[in-house]
Amino acid sequence: MTRNEEGVLSLIAINPFISQEEIAKEIGLSRSGVASIIRKLISEGHIEGRGYFISKPGYVSIIGGVNVDYIGRSHQKITNKNSNPGKIHTAIGGAGHNMAANLTKLHADNYFITVYGNDADGNQIIVDSKEHDIDMSYSQKIEDMSTSSYMYIEDYEGRRLLGVDDMEIYQYITSDFLDARYEIINHSDHCLVDTNLSKDCFKWLYNHLSIPLVVKTTTNLKNSTILSSQMKIDTLVTTEEEFVVLLNDSTNQPLTIKEGMKFLGTKGIETIILYDYLKGILCYVHSEGQYIRQKPIKITHIDTVNGSHAAFTSTYVWAKMKKWALKDALLLAYTSSILNLSSPNNVNDKLSPIELYKLKRTLFG
Repeated sequence: MTRNEEGVLSLIAINPFISQEEIAKEIGLSRSGVASIIRKLISEGHIEGRGYFISKPGYVSIIGGVNVDYIGRSHQKITNKNSNPGKIHTAIGGAGHNMAANLTKLHADNYFITVYGNDADGNQIIVDSKEHDIDMSYSQKIEDMSTSSYMYIEDYEGRRLLGVDDMEIYQYITSDFLDARYEIINHSDHCLVDTNLSKDCFKWLYNHLSIPLVVKTTTNLKNSTILSSQMKIDTLVTTEEEFVVLLNDSTNQPLTIKEGMKFLGTKGIETIILYDYLKGILCYVHSEGQYIRQKPIKITHIDTVNGSHAAFTSTYVWAKMKKWALKDALLLAYTSSILNLSSPNNVNDKLSPIELYKLKRTLFG
């Protein structure tokens, strides 16, 4: 590769949406010269598509939330309407962020696509992403908006009791925002999203993607955005409680859980996974009419439940990319969630493929 080609490639790596005119001015070439180099780089597979992006083999595109969490944990049983002694700390969180961080620890290339504010929290997120090798090249800083934040209270056992979020900034993840990133999203092996996205965004995903779409639910107030007469979801990961609410939003029919899974399967969801570390797993594959159940296992220590479902979902996608059978993918995902429960952080620093395999053998044989 020539010096000019390396220069063009490095500028595109820094800013995938840089114009040819800007590149030409930066490295001292004519616009036609830059265009010629870009055509060559595209033909050789170094960059792809409109809004140039650096090609990564076998990667995941993740679209969803990132926020600064403000967490208060009581030292003892919560007394309502009173002050409770405990510890207060902050952490970088959000379902999308946590899934990207988990995939990075599993050595799965990924692009995390989100929005953040031009403020101290936004700067903290960017610093954190660089420290943890989370690629936010296709994310966008939104001027005059606060970075998403989430404040919640945990009891002394790490169970979340109440939360308040300030997430207005996600209104800037629109269908136009996604359309500008169409190439990077649709060239990924899987697109992994959370329900911080609007109904219009899900409609765009259903109409434009030709790759498996995996959805992780976040909260009952947001999950109904996935519902449509033309859903196109490869896998939905949720809890039994959130699934019941989704089902009630979808039909007035009195259906059991299994009947409801089959019903939503007919509406465009191929695989539905209900997961809870206390209840285990119930999975339904619509095309096969197959239910898979994994009973819960005894958990001796829980530090925090926050991030456990993101660990489950991201590890499931990683296992599917590695061509693991569905049953094994579910067990690996379950294992990752349990590993996350033992950590005080949203993402367990100890997560790695080796640790995952070792713990899976211990838990499930």
